[in-house]
Amino acid sequence: ELYQKRELIMSILLRRFIPHISIIQRREPKDVSSGDYFEIIDGKQRLMTMQSFFNNDFTLLLEGSEYYFKELPEDYQSVISGHHILAFVVYDEPNIDITDQEKID
Repeated sequence: ELYQKRELIMSILLRRFIPHISIIQRREPKDVSSGDYFEIIDGKQRLMTMQSFFNNDFTLLLEGSEYYFKELPEDYQSVISGHHILAFVVYDEPNIDITDQEKID
């Protein structure tokens, strides 16, 4: 798992293609005032990995040394923190049930 986390961060640093995440924006019925919320269908591990790295929960291996995010040179930090996460967003209407397979599709 640590290997995969490091590979994601290195891919971002090297500006490799990172697959889109998939999100459903769920709308609450009009009689509920809590508003819209988002459900991540695909990409939760990628988002959690990025958050974890920003929180210095694991290190990145560079040229044989380990670095937490806060220890990286500023230009490396800038590339990683400036990474744009691309997402496919599907808008869901309230009171309409969607199966898990429909969410994936």
